Amino acid sequence: MDPTGPGKSYEGREKNDQNIIRWIEKKDGSAIIAGHSHRPSFPKKGKPLYFNDGSCVHPRAITGIEICDGKISLVKWSIKTKDDYTLYIGKDILEGPENIIQLFKRSEEAGSK
Repeated sequence: MDPTGPGKSYEGREKNDQNIIRWIEKKDGSAIIAGHSHRPSFPKKGKPLYFNDGSCVHPRAITGIEICDGKISLVKWSIKTKDDYTLYIGKDILEGPENIIQLFKRSEEAGSK
């Protein structure tokens, strides 16, 4: 599979994501932070630890994975407007923050069941 291809088609993104998730499931306790698929992803409780920062090529917003103080979040930076109509770049937290150690503990517990 062309590693640059997933951003080009829905089918490519889906196939790429599923391949990564299957790999994680084979590796107990592993996590992957990927990017450039243009589809941000943050794992739900009990699911494999697959994070995807999404895309940084949209004209009005970018998504990313932030790791700070032992916590991980999926964030979006976008152009916003103040009350006086001036523009600024603001951050929205889309998922998280989640304690990284707790995420790995939950993943290990789910894998041992």
